[in-house]
Amino acid sequence: MRTPQDDAAAPIADAPAPASDPHFNQEDPAEWPRQDLDLVKFLLQVRKAVGRHFGFDLCGNPALDMLLDLYSAIGASRATSLSSLSHAANVPARTALSWIHRMVDRGLLKRMPDPRDRRRIHVELTDEALSAFEGLFKSLSA
Repeated sequence: MRTPQDDAAAPIADAPAPASDPHFNQEDPAEWPRQDLDLVKFLLQVRKAVGRHFGFDLCGNPALDMLLDLYSAIGASRATSLSSLSHAANVPARTALSWIHRMVDRGLLKRMPDPRDRRRIHVELTDEALSAFEGLFKSLSA
């Protein structure tokens, strides 16, 4: 059975940079392909339904849940806090923080101080994560 540690050194799939797609504008989520945002919302609904019916402890995938939530947050132009990601992944804050550290180390996430409250930390997807999402969307539509 593979663990997240097994994949720690694995490179992110070779995906084109978001800038290579003329329909992808990271600066303006309103211009993102609607089907990509709809797919992410659908995947979030499926993840939550599976967790509710079979148990989050059996069907949990905190990293995926957090990545999907962060992508969805960009599409909705909302900031995402550490505690919000813990809730999105249905895991305790300590577990969420561990996964966040792993994804920061892998270059998928970046932590940013809240400009209104320096005690709070917001988490965002990096360009590398957005490129990985772009590759995922292209592979699913092929």
